[in-house]
Amino acid sequence: MQVKCAKCLRDEKVSNTGLTAGWILDILEKHDEKFRESVGDEKVTKVTARDISENKGFASRIFKTNIYIENNPDSVYNFVMKIPTSDCMNHVMDETMDKDDKDSIKTIVKHLAAFHAQLYNMEEKWKNRFPFKVIDEDFVSMIDKMNATVIKTHPELAEDLQKLDRIVHNRELLEYMLIGCCKDLGNPAFDMARVITNCTDAEIRRELETFICDFYYENLTKFMADKGKTPSFKLEQFKTAYNYATVNQVTWLPMLTLVFSSNHEVAEDIQEARMKKLELTRFGRLGHI
Repeated sequence: MQVKCAKCLRDEKVSNTGLTAGWILDILEKHDEKFRESVGDEKVTKVTARDISENKGFASRIFKTNIYIENNPDSVYNFVMKIPTSDCMNHVMDETMDKDDKDSIKTIVKHLAAFHAQLYNMEEKWKNRFPFKVIDEDFVSMIDKMNATVIKTHPELAEDLQKLDRIVHNRELLEYMLIGCCKDLGNPAFDMARVITNCTDAEIRRELETFICDFYYENLTKFMADKGKTPSFKLEQFKTAYNYATVNQVTWLPMLTLVFSSNHEVAEDIQEARMKKLELTRFGRLGHI
């Protein structure tokens, strides 16, 4: 059932999210039971979003979003949206060109370990509360279209990108990459693989991979010990999960070429240099699949 609201509201862009109020409401109606309970049969009159991205999000903007209904001046439902944007990704690209060093990545990984430990230490508050479908046909179709678009503009990458087909179309393998060795929380190596795959040059990445899994596991164990707990998986399991998560991240690398090639705010020679570096350092990972 479609959420009640004025047609003009459905077509209205919400702040600078790039999303319409109608799209947001339809997604909430379809997937969020608490939203349906909060709004009921009332007519939605306003959807607001405030950018709270400062020091939060990775290549994304974070919006605190509120829903209002008739005859009620207060928000009846609020939530947070994380939206990837090209300007954030361009900022990340600029930052990583200047800060691709082992100490920076180690600091990030240590924070990831602390964050994951916090989740494990309070699992009674979230466990079994967020069921989701990991992979569907829309996801696979999106990857296929993305790769086809990249091949049109960079035909020299066709052979490497075609190696991804057997991964993208293997549902069981894709789900294992996402869930890995920790079914309830998701693959704990996923975040680390994303940072290292997308934010380091090849030589730094390979040096990091000689010790970074041990470094993460050591810190995770230390942070969980504060609550008298220990990781539910072994170090070797985490290393296996990291390898699968890295392959998963490779499937998203073609998207970066599309994002950065659409940036027209820098000089053409700078843009060309960025693309060449991206192809050299990022797509080098394809050769290891």
